[in-house]
Amino acid sequence: MTRPDLGAIGEEEARRHFSKMGWPLLARNWRCPEGELDLVFKEGETIVFVEVRTRSGQDFGYPEETITAAKRRRLLRAGKAYLDSLDLFETNCRFDLVAIECTPAGLIRRFEHIEDVLDDEAQSHRPA
Repeated sequence: MTRPDLGAIGEEEARRHFSKMGWPLLARNWRCPEGELDLVFKEGETIVFVEVRTRSGQDFGYPEETITAAKRRRLLRAGKAYLDSLDLFETNCRFDLVAIECTPAGLIRRFEHIEDVLDDEAQSHRPA
C-alpha cells in the first residue's frame, strides 16, 4: 500500500467518524499558499481543523509524534487563511488531531481523536 493510499484511508475514516457525530464537513484537503488542511468541520459554533496522521508501522514513531514545530506553524497559518477567506474573523476554532495506525493491508488498528493539539499556539494566533 502506498503512502497516499494510506493517507486517503485515514482521512476517509476520520471523515466518517465526525460525520457520524453530526459534525458538518466544511472542507476536505483545503489548500492555500500557507499549507493544507486535511478536514474542516463545524462542531456547534466552533470551526474544527482536523489533521489526520496515518501510519502502518511505528518505524518513524507514533502518528501523533509526527507533528513537528514547522507543521504546527503551517497548520496555524492555513487555519488563519481559511478563516480569513470566509471573513470569519471572530469565529472560535481549534485544531484536532486524528492518529490512526493501520495494518500493512490498510485495516485500522487504532483510531484516536485528540482535541486542541495546538491550543497554546492557536490562542496567540487567533484573529482579534
